[in-house]
Amino acid sequence: MTRYTQEQRTALVQGYHDSGLSLREYAEANGIAKSTLYTWCSQTADRPNTMNYDN
Repeated sequence: MTRYTQEQRTALVQGYHDSGLSLREYAEANGIAKSTLYTWCSQTADRPNTMNYDN
């Protein structure tokens, strides 16, 4: 089981938002479970100050 730092999680979530891919496609391409990515996206949405939503 790989542990990701908060910075890595944030970078992956931002990458997902910028990619235009489906959650499933992005998770598969980056070797993470889609449920994990979904959870990270949900957690990040709860803390809007951690992401740049100006894009």
